[in-house]
Amino acid sequence: MTELSSKLLSDYSKLSEDDIVRCEMPADIAEKCLKFCQTFVGGSWNNAKSSSEITIKRISGGLANLMVHVHLNESVAKETNFVYCKEPSDVAIKLYSEKHLNFDSTDSGRFNELNILTITSQNGISPTIYGIASDGFVQSFYQVRNSANFIYFTLNILIFSMSSLELNINKMVNCCKSWPNKLLVFTTY
Repeated sequence: MTELSSKLLSDYSKLSEDDIVRCEMPADIAEKCLKFCQTFVGGSWNNAKSSSEITIKRISGGLANLMVHVHLNESVAKETNFVYCKEPSDVAIKLYSEKHLNFDSTDSGRFNELNILTITSQNGISPTIYGIASDGFVQSFYQVRNSANFIYFTLNILIFSMSSLELNINKMVNCCKSWPNKLLVFTTY
C-alpha cells in the first residue's frame, strides 16, 4: 500500500456516517416512518402506539435522499392484514431530501423512477412497493449479504427481465444507467 492510499484510508476511517452520506437523519424520522407504515402497510403496524415500538436503521449509499430499514418490534400485537396476506415486519423507506420535495411534471427523473418502480414491482422484478407519497415511498426490505456473485447474478436477471417491459417514459432521457441502483436495496450489517 502506498503512503497516499494508507493516508486516505486513515482519513476515511475517521469520518462519521453523517460525514459520508449527505442527507441527515431528521429529528422526527421515527414518527414519520411509523406513519408511512401505518398508512401504506396497515395491519399490525396500526397496533404500534408510538415510534418506540419500531426500530430504524439507516441504509448507507444514498447521497441526496435517505433510505432506512424499519422493523416492527415483536412486542406489537399481531393483527390480520386484509391487504397483504404475508404482512411484512421489515420495510425499506426512501425519504426525499428537501431539494427533491418540490416535485412537478417537469421533474422527469423522479417521475421515471416512480413509474419504473411501480411497473417493476407489479411484475415481480423489484421489491414490492407498498405506497408512494410526495416525500418518499415504502417498499419491501430484503436482508442481503454482500456477495459479488449474488449481486451480478441478480443484476443479470433484472436486466433480462426489464428488457421485455414496455415502459411509458420519456425515451430521450438516459435513465437506464441508474436502474439497478433504484431497484434493489443491498445492505450489509
